[in-house]
This record gives sequence, C-alpha cells and structure tokens, in this order.
Amino acid sequence: MAKRKWWPIVLGIVIFVVIVGAGAIGIGIYVVSRQVAMTVVETEDPEAAFSEARAKFAGQKPYIEFVDDGVETQAVVHRENERDGRPPLTSMHIMAWDEHERKLVRLTLPFWILRLGRTGDLRLSPSESGISGGVRLHVSAADLERNGPGLLLDTKMRRGERLLVWMD
Repeated sequence: MAKRKWWPIVLGIVIFVVIVGAGAIGIGIYVVSRQVAMTVVETEDPEAAFSEARAKFAGQKPYIEFVDDGVETQAVVHRENERDGRPPLTSMHIMAWDEHERKLVRLTLPFWILRLGRTGDLRLSPSESGISGGVRLHVSAADLERNGPGLLLDTKMRRGERLLVWMD
C-alpha cells in the first residue's frame, strides 16, 4: 500500500485561501475608496467655509457638545432628540480645520461604513482628538439613526482646530 503525501494538498489549500483573502481585502479597499470623498484645501480663512456649512443648521443644537470648564472637558450627548422612525441616514460629512497645517479637510463617508464596527460604537479619545481632560465618548450608529439627519458636532479645540460634523 502506497503512502499518500498530504503536504501538497495542504499547501495548495493554504495558497488558495491566501489568494482569495487578499482578493477580498483588495475588493473591500477598492469599494470603500470609491465611496469615500475627501478634499484638502490650503486656506488662511476657514471661517467662511464653516459659516456656509453651519448656516444649514441655524438654531440647531449639536447632538454632541464638548463642555470645557478649564479643568476638564465633558462630553454631553443630547439624547432627548432621539426618536425611532427618523429618515434613514445616508452619509456623514466631516469638515476639519488644522491650525498648524493651515488646511481645511472635507470628508464624506457613507453611513454603512459606520455600521461595520463589531459593536457599532464611535469612540473619541483624548489622544486622537487633541481634547484634554479625559473625554471618552460612546455613541452607536443606532443612536445616530435615532437622532436623524442634522448637526452632530461643532467644536473648537484648545490648539485652534475646528471640527464640524453633520449627517444626511
């Protein structure tokens, strides 16, 4: 009775899985890159762009506010506006001003990307945001859907950065 050598079969399966996995990752990156729109503009006066974008939400309070009392920064989420049955969200728009780089960045993300996370939580930690005082924020994609379209965040940070986020 001849002995079969299994290692070529196992090696073939491993190579197949690696090729299929790399292809799936490549397709995923391609699809996401086609869905995300980003522009970077160098400007000396970002206030005109922020005023124009903010004008759509005149009188509207942001869903998330950062309150800084000089000692620490607290995140306040206005959950009183949440209701089921809101129109479905399609995209998140982010406008950010970097004071040091003197660049205005506009980013549009499809809302389905926010749902991809395992828990769905959006987290903003101090090391990522430049906000001091230990702010840690948990807002899920479901919370955003209950809040509906509108102003999500409008804040100025201590180092001069500005961030405006809204949902469609």
